[in-house]
Amino acid sequence: IAALLIVVASLLAPFALGALWSERVLTDTAHFNETLAPLADDPVVRQTVGTEVSEAIIGAIDAEARAEKALGNLSGPLASLRSQGSVDSVIAAAIASGVNNAITSGVDSYVESDRFGEGWLAVTTLLHEQIVALIDRDTTNAAVTLENGQIVLDTGIVVERVQTQLAERGVPFTDR
Repeated sequence: IAALLIVVASLLAPFALGALWSERVLTDTAHFNETLAPLADDPVVRQTVGTEVSEAIIGAIDAEARAEKALGNLSGPLASLRSQGSVDSVIAAAIASGVNNAITSGVDSYVESDRFGEGWLAVTTLLHEQIVALIDRDTTNAAVTLENGQIVLDTGIVVERVQTQLAERGVPFTDR
């Protein structure tokens, strides 16, 4: 019987080690953050985050549509200068280009700053909490979902932080 117990224990040992590792890595937020923290210093990660966040903010703001709407609401002497709708489109595109460049510049400045590490920590903490919730099958307020076998993080928290900073710098349309 002792030999049988040794064989069974030997067979179960890898599963026990796997469970111990999983419990430590998947449920310990500090360990999870320590593991992912070095990625915040990786230039490729910073560039990728910057691109994704810029595109998300630019898409959410849609400065060209907002500018066209604002131009369409002009009245008085300025309205008479806009005799054709195509002028509005050209002006709106120019305004959007400036706004979008300011957004990209602001995001790039943020991801290259020391404050990016703070944002990275906030995102990885949220990611960890959400992964644990996903494992527990708690989908309440889920920022992390499982789609087609991949874990997907809603980057809204990063977008909100950067958008707030841009609004504080006076970049048009970013405060909405």
